[in-house]
Amino acid sequence: AMLAVPAAISDALLIEAAKHRTKARLPVLTWAHPIHGAVLIRCSQPRAGLQSLLTVAERSPADERLLTEVCEAAEAHGDSLGAMQGRHELQMRTRRRVASQKGRRLTEEP
Repeated sequence: AMLAVPAAISDALLIEAAKHRTKARLPVLTWAHPIHGAVLIRCSQPRAGLQSLLTVAERSPADERLLTEVCEAAEAHGDSLGAMQGRHELQMRTRRRVASQKGRRLTEEP
């Protein structure tokens, strides 16, 4: 396996940034278009716990630097950048499947 990261990112910064992500799942390049250079980068949610519920959510300078470098590298190959949350769609599919198993139809999002 290979982990592609921007050249400006050190191993120490990667280790520090991983501490901020659930199960240490860093932003990683999972796909690149062979012609246009568009990329798909995936990562887990930032860690959340009791401490973050009691105080302002903790920020990670290392995580922010890693994401900034990844975004700058991606922008070098194109003119747009987007982010999306995949969890909600998965939850809706699961709810629809459970509802259909019970003979119901889920037509509205909660």
